[in-house]
Amino acid sequence: MDTKSVRDHFRIQVADYPALMRRIIPGYDEQRDLIVRLIPFNHDQRLRVLDLGCGPGLLAEEIVDGFANAGLTALDLTSEMLEACRTRLGGRAGVEYRFADFRTDELGSGYDVVVASLSLHHLALAERPGFCERAFAA
Repeated sequence: MDTKSVRDHFRIQVADYPALMRRIIPGYDEQRDLIVRLIPFNHDQRLRVLDLGCGPGLLAEEIVDGFANAGLTALDLTSEMLEACRTRLGGRAGVEYRFADFRTDELGSGYDVVVASLSLHHLALAERPGFCERAFAA
């Protein structure tokens, strides 16, 4: 999928996204819980987390709630989803919001954990090896 198509697709889903995902993806909430449980750090440890395709911030919220000393970068392709994430997180300290396309834009560096909830399938097969290298380097 090209960037514009993906961006347009998600712009219209912002308000209903959590309910829609719960309706069409069995175990949607459990998947997020599992991602958080698999983060291999103590819950009071300082760490930097990059959330790729953060959407309305459901996973980001669980991470900042579960890891009090985490700094989190919420990255998304649409300003509407980033605003929904910002609203959900309510101005919590240590959260940065980045409008970017993880498929093509710089991811940054120095992260301890890179997470993605239901966004990596937007990578074309040919993009995946290079993306994995960039995510690992981040």
